[in-house]
Amino acid sequence: MARSSAHTLRAAARRLALLLILCIFCGVAAGEVVTHNIPAFNAATDDQYYIQLTKSGLTTTVIGGYESFQFSAAYNTSEGFVLLSTPVDFWRSGVEASFSTSFTLVAGAGPVSFAVRGISSNIIMAPRAPTPANASAAGLAFAAKVGDVMVGVRDWNLTVDSNLPVDHSGPNTLVVVLSAVLGSAAAIAISTTAVYLYFNSKYRRWSKEQGKLAKVMRGLPGVPVEIEFADIKKATKNFHDTMKLGKGGFGAVYRCTLPAAASREGEAMEVAVKKFTQEVEDQRYDDFLAEVSIINRLRHRNIVPLVENGTSSGWSYNKGVPVLVYEYMTNGSLDQHLFRRGGRDNHDPRDATMWHWGTRYNIVRDIATGLHYVHHEHEPMVLHRDIKTSNIMLDSTFRARLGDFGIASTVAANKSYVTGLAGTFGYIGPDYAMSGKATRQTDIYAFGVLILEVVTGKKNADVQPDDAHITDWVWRLYRQGMLLQAIDSMLTAGDKPDKDILIDEAERLLLLGLACTNPNPSNRPSMVEVVQIINKLSPMPDVPLERPAFVWPPEDWHTCNSMYSTTVSDWESSSIKSSSINTMDRVLLSQDQPSSTSTGEPPLVVKLGV
Repeated sequence: MARSSAHTLRAAARRLALLLILCIFCGVAAGEVVTHNIPAFNAATDDQYYIQLTKSGLTTTVIGGYESFQFSAAYNTSEGFVLLSTPVDFWRSGVEASFSTSFTLVAGAGPVSFAVRGISSNIIMAPRAPTPANASAAGLAFAAKVGDVMVGVRDWNLTVDSNLPVDHSGPNTLVVVLSAVLGSAAAIAISTTAVYLYFNSKYRRWSKEQGKLAKVMRGLPGVPVEIEFADIKKATKNFHDTMKLGKGGFGAVYRCTLPAAASREGEAMEVAVKKFTQEVEDQRYDDFLAEVSIINRLRHRNIVPLVENGTSSGWSYNKGVPVLVYEYMTNGSLDQHLFRRGGRDNHDPRDATMWHWGTRYNIVRDIATGLHYVHHEHEPMVLHRDIKTSNIMLDSTFRARLGDFGIASTVAANKSYVTGLAGTFGYIGPDYAMSGKATRQTDIYAFGVLILEVVTGKKNADVQPDDAHITDWVWRLYRQGMLLQAIDSMLTAGDKPDKDILIDEAERLLLLGLACTNPNPSNRPSMVEVVQIINKLSPMPDVPLERPAFVWPPEDWHTCNSMYSTTVSDWESSSIKSSSINTMDRVLLSQDQPSSTSTGEPPLVVKLGV
């Protein structure tokens, strides 16, 4: 990094020196074309010329309708000069300038003789009386022998094309040139220095962050592999949109193939690159560390691993932009296949796999197994907090893996929750929305919504307005004895040889989805029970026909040694508690609207009652 900064400074110095030389060269050697034009000798132009008499008089008058200067008729012979008010150089240091001149004579009737003195001396260098003696002026010299007539000059044009060297005998020109050049150079130097200092401070900070990241990575299990950012940039075509798989609040994910040199296995590798590009650089850094510290520790067949081969992680960092390198899942995310509609002819051929019930059942089983691992097998416990179809990745055989641990959190051994509301609209349970504290039951609620989406083929909000959410719709069908009508029609169309199995397993999953989305967290099954039910080691869950009302705080909160004590304490001190009631009001959460999230969606509708 230091070498890069020094190289930048040297390059800036070279550019500055070159600019200085060019400025001096241009100031000394540049030529110019100067034109002096007097269309008429009158008050409008009298600041452009000066009349100097050497014999007799010259006056200005109107001759033949033209304003001109006139040789006086009172004298037989008149001589004099018309001098330009602006000094003009015609030669310097032996070098002559090219010039051209023209004028128009007007005369009245009668004999007149008029001559321009000489050929080369008609334009002369002569002292100018009103100015210092060292000034120069260009003049037109005339001599005329006049009879009874008026003679005059109507106009005069002088063009000088000069390319003269600097006169080093006098200090003024050099001072002017050097002052201009050095002034410009100083301004450029100051600007260059400011820019350098700005970027140098950024480079130093980026270098420090990269050093800190490397140190953190060395402390993680398996020692994550640092991949050259140049390899990633080239493989993603400089993170071109055509390589983008998706994007979110953290940044974007790109698909690419890393060269063999970037892999420990010595083979080219197809990967998914997660680029953190939040506007606040510190947020990028924190989010990156939070995710990599969790995902790098997880080792399970149903968790999307970082490269390579599940034994080590891939990461990189460049100028404030950290990236994680994941193993690429060939079939993308679940939502891309589950919610695509438009008939068989408009489907991706791979979607045909989703028409088979066995594929969907296995996907639910895979995710349940992965959640069981992070909830009960891994230490410390991990809460995903963003379970949804777009975070379920499918490998080449359509086996499911839980991905995107961007907002996941580890839970300390002496706790059962983490604080902070996060997740996606439609997957957040009412208890989480009220408490802002995530537990295992928070993930289980989201998993229940996902189960219902897999079986029905519907997004959680893709229901009739009267139902508002997929849980309302499925529970209504269940209450009306029509639960099986919730099954995706694409699964039941036509003759199915395994239709009885489909009906039995679909009913099992629908009831499990309702049990997991029970409004009250204490009535939801644990992931241990969920896995047993899916593997048919336990009977179908017992689900009441009527959806239970959500009660907050939980009815058994007084006897529970859990996270609710803190929440209730906060609630009791809030302004909404009635002063006339000693015990806590029950909070009935109307699910006319899905839950609010960090994405700014409409809030939950809460009704208070005794």
